[in-house]
Amino acid sequence: MVRAVTEVRVEAARYANPLTFLPGNVPLNSHIDRLIANGAAFVACYFDLDHFKPFNDRYGYWQGDEVLKATGNTLASVCEPTRDFLGHVGGDDFLVLFQSDDWRERVERAIGTFNELVTRFYAPMERIAGGIHGEDRLARPTFYGFVRLSAGAVCIGPGAARGSAHVSTVAAVAKRWAKEHASGFAVLELSEFDAGVM
Repeated sequence: MVRAVTEVRVEAARYANPLTFLPGNVPLNSHIDRLIANGAAFVACYFDLDHFKPFNDRYGYWQGDEVLKATGNTLASVCEPTRDFLGHVGGDDFLVLFQSDDWRERVERAIGTFNELVTRFYAPMERIAGGIHGEDRLARPTFYGFVRLSAGAVCIGPGAARGSAHVSTVAAVAKRWAKEHASGFAVLELSEFDAGVM
């Protein structure tokens, strides 16, 4: 028993994100496949930071890392450890596999909490201005609002998903939708996506 627990901890540590110490892609995919194999219903929620690159360019990677750690801590604070699984995909991308019934409220709480706390990472003048001046990908001057947390959720019924790759593909689509929503939150049904309704 002790050996088995030790092996699980070593395996988890091997694939943990070195910045947030959250599980990375391998344990996330394993957990998704386990949920699917057990016929569980769950919600895959892909979280992403909008305007993070301009923030990183302006303040440097050290301050950017602090924002990423704050993101991980915020998401951990809304997860129920016995029902939800939080992982750090990489960069500013996080994935939560929710089994909590009140997952929508948890997502909204995470977005509200993060969007409020992130302003403390800005200089006073930029807090007053509501963001920073930078350049877009074509080197054009652009104003970027505060870094914002977006969440794209996919509701997955028992036996609906074909595997972790299927789930991650649809979650990526949900994330793109969320970034276009004023609220920063979008929800897709896996069945509708597969049927081509979306």
